[in-house]
Amino acid sequence: MLVAFSAALTAYSSRPALLLSRLITLLHTSDFLLTAVLLFFVGLIVFMGRRWEQYEFGIAFGLGVNAAALLATFAIFSKFVPLHGILRELPVFGEDAASVIWLVTFLRPERSKAIPAESITPEVLEEARKWKETLKGSLSRNKNSD
Repeated sequence: MLVAFSAALTAYSSRPALLLSRLITLLHTSDFLLTAVLLFFVGLIVFMGRRWEQYEFGIAFGLGVNAAALLATFAIFSKFVPLHGILRELPVFGEDAASVIWLVTFLRPERSKAIPAESITPEVLEEARKWKETLKGSLSRNKNSD
């Protein structure tokens, strides 16, 4: 919303060069914040010991590639080096690479996590049924008391 407002303000301004430079700075700052949030969540998942599943890894990897391209563009742009050739298209290549990663990730079916039936003994199954009935009784008593 803030970026859209700044873009509209730049389009109708009497000094568009100044506002355009502010808009570009705002866009690059939002790219930096996006990368910082992504790194925070990856660090949080690693710290919590969560295992990466196929789809989660594909999404995070695509976002990481896109964020890396945006940060590389920001680093080059901040040195006031004129962007020529392929460097100018780096964010586009980052978006394309992320899209390909997501496409490949979601085209492959996710591996089944079901426990093989032969590994469950009848005693364990009977114990699970007893716990199920106990929990059902506990929940129905709580509903009746309300």
